[in-house]
Amino acid sequence: MLIKPQYVLSYQPLKGSARWVGWPLQSSDLGSVDRQEDFRPDEDLPRNFTMIKPTDYNNSGFDRGHLCPSDDRTATESDNSATFVMTNMIPQAPSLNRGIWSDLEEYCRTKVKLGSEAYIYAGGYGEGSKGSNGSASSIASGKVSVPNRCWKVMLIMPEGDNDLS
Repeated sequence: MLIKPQYVLSYQPLKGSARWVGWPLQSSDLGSVDRQEDFRPDEDLPRNFTMIKPTDYNNSGFDRGHLCPSDDRTATESDNSATFVMTNMIPQAPSLNRGIWSDLEEYCRTKVKLGSEAYIYAGGYGEGSKGSNGSASSIASGKVSVPNRCWKVMLIMPEGDNDLS
């Protein structure tokens, strides 16, 4: 398990990705910082783990799909940058990542902007899915498993009961 100021995650070294990532979302997490786009290996992993690199996704037909979205951490550059480590990514079909997954993320942020707060967990399960290049069970010469399904649980509540502190 990796505990970061922006989120917590359970990592699967044999699959090259997180089991799940969990984070709170409140209005103070949302600001005007630009997307940092600084994809990189996670230096917090133990040295004996394989470091997944951003280039491991190149030409795979899958997006580097954020579990904790970049747009959920726009209060500071360092918070936004933290969402670009590869342990926060799973292979996602572009149609999912840029479609309903993105819509669900935006729905949650909209609720928070309107006075709610949220606890969110996201991950993937199973093996093998169809990307823009066809079906695959793994990418990066087998270092990263492609999940069959992506899931997200959002608990959205009225803001102000100090339940996130």
